[in-house]
Amino acid sequence: MRSQPIGVFDSGVGGISVLKHIRAALPHEDLLYLADSRHAPYGNKSPEFIRERTFALADFLLAQGAKALVVACNTATAAAIEVLRKEYSVPIIGMEPAVKPAAVAAFPETYLPFGAIDDIVFNKTDFATPGSPTRRT
Repeated sequence: MRSQPIGVFDSGVGGISVLKHIRAALPHEDLLYLADSRHAPYGNKSPEFIRERTFALADFLLAQGAKALVVACNTATAAAIEVLRKEYSVPIIGMEPAVKPAAVAAFPETYLPFGAIDDIVFNKTDFATPGSPTRRT
């Protein structure tokens, strides 16, 4: 009997690189990948639309028996990760928390979010622009 898979989804094909890293780190886990290519990219879509698509993808993967979900999309993570975690009881891993420390480490003087909806990201994280009172130095 096979184990329950980890469900991984993205708005397009960019999540394949995330999938490769999961495979390398967890070689014995079954993975189920879903790309929402029909609606890609998410960056120019409304937060409501992104949440709707994210729930549709999560519902599909969970119906396939996923034991955890990886939101392999910065934009979907920013728009929907909080509501997904409130709605579902499985572990849900998003990209934004991983991107933020990497950006801070790589660009300690100036760092900005990328690949996400600006108003969502700036309201949900403490990224700062140069000269702002919350900018890390």
